[in-house]
Formats: sequence, structure tokens, C-alpha cells
Amino acid sequence: AGTDLDIDIDGITAISNDGIYNMPSSGGNIPAGEVYLAPANCNGKLVIDVSSRNSQSTALIQRPVEIIIKDNIVISIDGGDEAELLNKSLLGAEARAKYPERVRTVAEIGIGTNTKAKILGSTIVDEKAYGTAHLAIGSNYWFGGNNRTIIHLDQVFAKPNIWIDGEKIRI
Repeated sequence: AGTDLDIDIDGITAISNDGIYNMPSSGGNIPAGEVYLAPANCNGKLVIDVSSRNSQSTALIQRPVEIIIKDNIVISIDGGDEAELLNKSLLGAEARAKYPERVRTVAEIGIGTNTKAKILGSTIVDEKAYGTAHLAIGSNYWFGGNNRTIIHLDQVFAKPNIWIDGEKIRI
């Protein structure tokens, strides 16, 4: 759909949400089914065509949302109503945040791995659907990142082509 991101994951360990929470201090959310990480850096264009979490709800995308990222910071958001909702959510978070410069940070890159999950307009399910990937804006400290802020907004897109070190991975 036009997504073209360069994501630095050097030295970053991915986390698998596989739903097996039988060891002390293990846990995650349900449904399970994603691999995710807090990227070291991200640059490029992201086109959201599945769902967009904003401060009020999760919006199913009617018109693709284009997000431009430079040095791990969201610098522009364009599109229809869903883009406007996301922009308003970020502006509102910046107005309330103790550290507003942290709000637009790319927090997470994830790949959906759950073949039973369907797109519903519920972020916790949408981001797990097989054949999707997602990028979150905001906090990531609880899973290995270093950004603490007042939001974590997942943006889900379909049919990603992902290359790691020049090799396409099979999703």
C-alpha cells in the first residue's frame, strides 16, 4: 500500500506473545499472537490500511492514513477522518504530557501471527491477525524500550513485506 520503512533493530531482542503464561512472572494479553519489539530507530513512510488506535477508540480505516517518520519521531499524518482523529489524539496527549516531546516516538513494531484472529476494529485483536503488522506511537518502557509517555497507539496495516538484513522473511 506504500509503506516503506527502514527500521534499526540492531541489538534488539524481539518478544513473542505466544499465549503460554505458565511460568512465574510470565504474562501477556489475550488473544495471543504477535512478535514485537521496541525499535532502536525508524525512518520512512507508513501507510495504515487496517485500523488506527486513537485516544477514543479503534477506527477501521476507510481512507488510508500516511504517516511520515524521521529519526523515530512521527512528523506528519495525512489522510481522511482516521488521520484527523490520530492527529487530535497526539496533540491532546502532547498538551497533557509532562514530556510532550516523547509522545510522537515510534514505540513498537509488531507482526501478527494468530491465524484465528480477525479484523474487528479492536486493537488488541487486530494487531494479532495473521497477515498484518503494526507500528505503535508512544510508550514502550514495559517491554524493553526507553520511552515513557502517556499513550501507546497501535496502527495496523495489511500484507507487509518484511526484509531483515537483506533477506525477506516469510510471514
